[in-house]
Amino acid sequence: TSEKESRSWPILLTTPVSDWAILWGKFLGAVRQCSIAWLPLFAHVAAFTVLGMIHPVGIAQVALVAIWLTAFLCATGLYFSSRFARTTTAVIANVSLAAGLWALLPLFLAIADEVFRIHSGLPSVYADMNPFVHAIVITDATARAQLGDYDWIHEGMRQAGTATTWILLNGALYIAVGLAFLARARVRLRRNPV
Repeated sequence: TSEKESRSWPILLTTPVSDWAILWGKFLGAVRQCSIAWLPLFAHVAAFTVLGMIHPVGIAQVALVAIWLTAFLCATGLYFSSRFARTTTAVIANVSLAAGLWALLPLFLAIADEVFRIHSGLPSVYADMNPFVHAIVITDATARAQLGDYDWIHEGMRQAGTATTWILLNGALYIAVGLAFLARARVRLRRNPV
């Protein structure tokens, strides 16, 4: 959207660079910019790991969550950037998507589960797909020299191996959805160039 606002977007589209090359360049640039925001967290986790207060598995698991979360949000951000003409609108749409996925939808599912007495387990499984829940569970389990139990909402994934598998499965799902958003962004890349 910044290129659209500065009127340099039509110039970029006239170059012989393919749509995918433009998109991947923008995606990698966004990931690089967002990665800087994770440095304080990793410095904190690394420092307390060295001091023996956080188990080293915590660094790897937090890194996995950071990777898929960054990839997903950068992909959706590029989609909204291709969809809207203004940066503010694209940012609001991306933040609204994150708030809807990780705050409003889990709340709605939990309320519906209680009101209709379904008790399907879907709200707890969906809540365990939330990156904030991942961060809390990982922090709680690794915030000691010895690994503790992973206390997921849905239960059953108490050990580090099963928790890491769950984190990887969630990452694969979010990255796949992010790739779908990138594919839609590529389709919309040349629409409404101004």
